[in-house]
Amino acid sequence: MPTKGTMTNKTLNTVIVDDDMQARKFLGILLKKFPEVKVVGEASNITSALDIIKETKPDSIFLDIRLGANTGFELIEKITHKAKVIFISAYDDYALRAFEVNALDYLKKPIEKDRLAITVSRLLAIKNSNGKIDPLNPDIIKKLSEDNDEKVAIPEKRTHKIDFELYDKEDDEESDSTEIDDD
Repeated sequence: MPTKGTMTNKTLNTVIVDDDMQARKFLGILLKKFPEVKVVGEASNITSALDIIKETKPDSIFLDIRLGANTGFELIEKITHKAKVIFISAYDDYALRAFEVNALDYLKKPIEKDRLAITVSRLLAIKNSNGKIDPLNPDIIKKLSEDNDEKVAIPEKRTHKIDFELYDKEDDEESDSTEIDDD
């Protein structure tokens, strides 16, 4: 039974929509590690999800792609309440489409807790700072890593090496490589 959450700046009310009961329970257990997150409802199909979303008006929805004979995309088309959507799926096939419908994130099953921590950090940053995203809240990451004495490694600087070929009309075999700094 869904409950109306208290809509404070520090509480992120969320709904989990997945046709697999064990997947819903597992995600619920993972989300309990974040005291700022309150699961205000769970649904296994589009009809019950619409009712729960209408009743609880969550800040976020963790939404499975495949919901029996339906899809999470069908649910998105019917939702009138604005909530940040995080798609969850065992498949990569739908990631591009998820972002085309403005999903905040796409988590692959089985959900890894360090990856979930990044998503929760982004959700809280959006909720608490008028839409500005701080993608890696160090407090959330630290809290998660201290939980089981496991370390979550986040690179401070990313460098990618890209190989490419330069073509000249006179010499077609010239090649070069360069490094691009993301900063």
